[in-house]
Amino acid sequence: MNRPDLGIAYFGNRYPNHARADLAEMAALGTTTVVHTCSEADLRWNPGTMAELVSIGNELGLTAWFTPWALGGIFGGEASSYAVMEHPEATQRDNLGQPLPALCLDQEPLRALIRRWLDCAAAAGVTVVTWDEPHLALPNPKSPDDRWSCRCGHCQARFAQRFGHPMPAVWTDEVADFQHDTTMRALEWMIAEATARGLESGLVLLPDEAIGDRGWRALASLPGVTWFGLTPYWVFEQVPSENVEPWLQQWLERMQAAIDGLPVRSVGWIQAFAIPAGREAELARGIEIMDELDIDMVAVWAFRACAAMSELAPADPLKVWTTIETAVRARAAGVNG
Repeated sequence: MNRPDLGIAYFGNRYPNHARADLAEMAALGTTTVVHTCSEADLRWNPGTMAELVSIGNELGLTAWFTPWALGGIFGGEASSYAVMEHPEATQRDNLGQPLPALCLDQEPLRALIRRWLDCAAAAGVTVVTWDEPHLALPNPKSPDDRWSCRCGHCQARFAQRFGHPMPAVWTDEVADFQHDTTMRALEWMIAEATARGLESGLVLLPDEAIGDRGWRALASLPGVTWFGLTPYWVFEQVPSENVEPWLQQWLERMQAAIDGLPVRSVGWIQAFAIPAGREAELARGIEIMDELDIDMVAVWAFRACAAMSELAPADPLKVWTTIETAVRARAAGVNG
């Protein structure tokens, strides 16, 4: 029986000699896939370096993915966006008209940025680009007073064309439908652009009760999508320890239902950052639950428990990482034993 798929995210280092040591450590742990963050800074300053890191990983038997780290302010990640600063006319606006630090999903500056990023990924030789936690700058409102986006001039014009009246400044069912359709259309376009470059696409979504699994199966069914995943980070979502197992199971089951019968593989992410002291063992149980539910790839964000980023590091990064190492070695031994 083959070893189970294990993915690990990698960021924070662009020195190839250090990367070789880190990637070798991953390979020795049984990692099958390294998910490289590729930010706008990498796109501008490090395209050749990124290709070198991919090549080093390939030599070690690691499949390379790229994730668009905070690209345009619309994906997950702790990176800044040059494009947001360079195109203030194309940023998202909240319902009160205030600019937000993210590009509008439906305007050309974001599309031009995505094209350049995909060209970089293709040139680097990656296998999969994973569209990680795509989102509007502000979430769907939970109360009438909450701000929401996007209500820029472009989106207002499109809304009026579709519904025959001006886009309101308050959240309505029509606004919710419009924002959902805008996000779906943007992702469909991105996936098609990736496919045109010979790149497979992975989709990694946030667990969001306001949206649920709306649109998941339609996205997973798009040509070019080969992986469909979720970031069920229970600590980040403030799920108490006693509720972790049922919360994680129900979100993973939703993910599996969305791809049932499709030629798409599942990936579940384990949070290895910002873990409080005393909750480390939950990570091992999370990995076990993913295996019990037959998730195709368990993935960890990120290498060595994000110890290099002080605002993300767990209370005890070494304990978190050791817990994960022990858990993934145990699952590999169980498969091969």
